[in-house]
Amino acid sequence: MTLLNTLLVLALLLLAVFFLYLRMSRRLPERTDGETVYTLEAMTAFVKDTLHEMTTSHLSDFGLSEEEYRRRKNKRAELKKTLRGCISGDLRDKEYVKQVIADLLTQQYELDDEHLNLLLPFHQPDALTAQDQFDILLDRYRQQFGLRALEQMLQAYELDRQRLDNDGQLEAYRITEEDIQSIYAQSAPQLTVEDKLRIVVQRIYQHYKGFSVIDELRDMRIDGVSGGVSGLPPLMWEGEWAFEEDVQWQALPRSHDSVWLFYKGKSIHLSFLSFGSEQELRRVCQIIYKHNFPGQLSEANGYKVNEMGDGSRVVVLRPRFAESWAFFCAQIRCAECHAGAVDSRRKCGAADRTHPLFGRGCADYGDHRCAGQRQDDPADGDGAPYSGRAADPGSGNEL
Repeated sequence: MTLLNTLLVLALLLLAVFFLYLRMSRRLPERTDGETVYTLEAMTAFVKDTLHEMTTSHLSDFGLSEEEYRRRKNKRAELKKTLRGCISGDLRDKEYVKQVIADLLTQQYELDDEHLNLLLPFHQPDALTAQDQFDILLDRYRQQFGLRALEQMLQAYELDRQRLDNDGQLEAYRITEEDIQSIYAQSAPQLTVEDKLRIVVQRIYQHYKGFSVIDELRDMRIDGVSGGVSGLPPLMWEGEWAFEEDVQWQALPRSHDSVWLFYKGKSIHLSFLSFGSEQELRRVCQIIYKHNFPGQLSEANGYKVNEMGDGSRVVVLRPRFAESWAFFCAQIRCAECHAGAVDSRRKCGAADRTHPLFGRGCADYGDHRCAGQRQDDPADGDGAPYSGRAADPGSGNEL
């Protein structure tokens, strides 16, 4: 009888250890085929599931010591905070989340040069889309010029010039797919494994927590960016009013193909970029205005005007108030707004400037700086790291 009891106790202990192991071990992605796992969609799903488990699991189930429990609890609280802050325009939170994503991927996947080429065809420039090439070029410029990367790129290749159509008449400012392909062929960037991983992480982040194709553009030192403001609205190609049988209608760009940037007073159409679907455009519109919880965007309240954590001003529209989902984001930054240490509605002492979208407000255009803005602002990509504390322009003292 004693032997039987001993065997039962051992069986129960082994069963408990087995279930505890399953609970604590991280679930690996199913590897049915070597290439099918290495896709951006599969990695994005893995990151979503893993971060959800990291932020919702019960730490008391792991049998941790008091010190380890406290350490993991603080780390999880920090992760939750950054996941909320990264969609408010806080670049520090964004970089933290991207680093977490990079760590998760390197722990679970073999990310050497060969496997990274399965995610994006870095080794075959002709197979890269215009968006892929643009992301690579912008990343290269950002490593050198920081948040002035897009400005340097526009100036280097005169991408902000007016274009002539086939009839020789002036048309809107536009950057086309042919422009990006030509620039990429000229520069022929040589990418290291670290460069490729950084581009892949950014691509995953922007479809998970970021603002899709305008995620990096929004951070740049330009006047602003917008989406969904041109092209056919969904009413024209969805439901009973759809014109799907008309080939000419099918060739026209749709509202989710609309990406515009504002640079030195010019509205430049990025015709090579697209949100890909109305659902993706809608997702961006539903998160880009959420800083400080301004209220719900609904059919009854079809627009919202708000500020982001870095001082950028946002207007979001939705049907039925507008024909389609759309947003405008104007970069109105000063040292106080960027640091996020004070209420962004408190303006610095600089002279007001006229913004092409939102009228008057303090801003940093070109080499002009707001009064009190430090020369070591991290957004400029130069100088010493910013301390995170805003300077009071009136007294010259730190707040």
